[in-house]
Amino acid sequence: MLSLITTCKNRLPHLKQTLPLMLKQPRAEVIVVDYGCEQGTAAWVKENHPAAKLVQVSDDPVFCVARARNMGAKIASHETLCFVDADVLMHLEFCKWLEFNQNPNWFYVYPAHKEYELFGFVIVAREHFSKVGGYDEAIEGWGGEDKDLYERLARVGLSKSLVPEGSLSPISHGDELRQLDKDAGGFGGKWETIAMKELYRAIKRDSWQLNRPGDRI
Repeated sequence: MLSLITTCKNRLPHLKQTLPLMLKQPRAEVIVVDYGCEQGTAAWVKENHPAAKLVQVSDDPVFCVARARNMGAKIASHETLCFVDADVLMHLEFCKWLEFNQNPNWFYVYPAHKEYELFGFVIVAREHFSKVGGYDEAIEGWGGEDKDLYERLARVGLSKSLVPEGSLSPISHGDELRQLDKDAGGFGGKWETIAMKELYRAIKRDSWQLNRPGDRI
């Protein structure tokens, strides 16, 4: 059994294409987190796909995908969590695939060298997700929260494995739809955003190395 968690901040046209495929996943529940979407996501989901669970966030004008995903995870019913963006089309029945491929010491991502737009997709056991504290909500705006989570999962002993190529496909779009501008918690541009978040993650890695149990004399 699988809990699919997707977030939406002004991506309703994409969600209209991707949510029906999520809801077709066998033995899975779907959770939609409407994070202050100005396009009427919550109302559309209620009217057209009432089978989906819905979380509405109205207390934060700055999109924080990390917080949105954590909020979705809190109401998930199943022990395996799948985080999938609102612009990702699902072509594989992941519950069935996991029956024959799931390992409790692995987390699963899409081959990053194939589609960087699918880097945020991950399947992970709730136990391990909770153990590392979920997504880091200090990371706001676009990008960085996924790499940070994967690094922390690896630190607690999990191995990264891959879902099959072709099991997902992104709806391509320009940077204008990403939360890059300063008013949306970004740093003014895509490459500046990436650089600043890489720096933040590097500081976290160094801090962890300095404070690992047994390293002090």
